[in-house]
Amino acid sequence: MKSSVIIHFGVGHENETIRAMLDYLGFLREASQKSPRLWWVVTVVISAASFLMTLIGTPRVVRLYWYYWAILLLALIFFGITAGAFNVLKERERRFTTQILELRRENAEAWEKKLIEVRCKREVELLTTYIEQGQQLMRRCRTEKELVAEADAVEWAAKAEQLIELIFDTAHVSLFRSAVGVPMGGAYWPTLENRHVDGFVYVRVYRLQCFVEELQARLGN
Repeated sequence: MKSSVIIHFGVGHENETIRAMLDYLGFLREASQKSPRLWWVVTVVISAASFLMTLIGTPRVVRLYWYYWAILLLALIFFGITAGAFNVLKERERRFTTQILELRRENAEAWEKKLIEVRCKREVELLTTYIEQGQQLMRRCRTEKELVAEADAVEWAAKAEQLIELIFDTAHVSLFRSAVGVPMGGAYWPTLENRHVDGFVYVRVYRLQCFVEELQARLGN
């Protein structure tokens, strides 16, 4: 059991080493591809000159030339790969920065969408509260023999209008007051005088329900 564990650990460590070497070689290859062309042009020219020098030069001159050529070639390769590595790192940094900005933008959009969703849900809850209050006034008008105070309905409508203007705009407030297009229904009032308050509240409850549906449609999108 111990030997199998040791072998498994050794193989895993060896794979990590090979993977690191391959990553480094890949980076060098990419750096060489990003090196300035001038470095490689100079290297090719010097290499061609060294070949000609080998053909026409004396042995002493050839040895001396190859000595300096080797140093110069190594320097060219070093600076060329260094410049390429700088370009590779700069390009990676640019891609990384672009990805970070894209993630920030996506997070900002998601956060904004979440805030809108939370706000719409809260607004639906508030409008639903006024719908329930209006329905309660309507039940009183249709079940009680006593007169329902018109001031209660007016106060309820005024508070609802403040909320509607806060959520939507003044156009929605005007629509809240309008009975145009509101379907009429039958009702029984033990006290006939309550029908005016009932109609006043009925129109506005219907509009509030339409406003709730509008907000729910926003949440659906």
